Formats: sequence, C-alpha cells, structure tokens
Amino acid sequence: MMTFSSIKASVRVEKVFISEMITRSFYMEIVIVKKCDLRRVRTLSGAYGRHVDAIG
Repeated sequence: MMTFSSIKASVRVEKVFISEMITRSFYMEIVIVKKCDLRRVRTLSGAYGRHVDAIG
C-alpha cells in the first residue's frame, strides 16, 4: 500500500506541474498579445505611445 500511495502522490504532483506549465504558457501568450496591442496603439497614437513607454 505504501508504494500505491506514493504513486498517487507523484501523479498528483505531476498533474499540478502540468497545469502550472499550461497556466504559465497561457500567461506568456497573453503578455505577447498585450505587447503586440501596445505596439499597434503606439503606431496609431504617438502621444499615447510615449505615455506607454513612460509606464513600462
């Protein structure tokens, strides 16, 4: 039974790790999209673009 419970624990850890990786990659995609949007806004409005540059 000890080995079975340890296997269950490792599977649980693996699931958490996989979900964390998915969340992280999803977050990275959002960041990339936001950067692209900022670039688009920057081309549309120079003043707003400078404001964005000042922020980040």
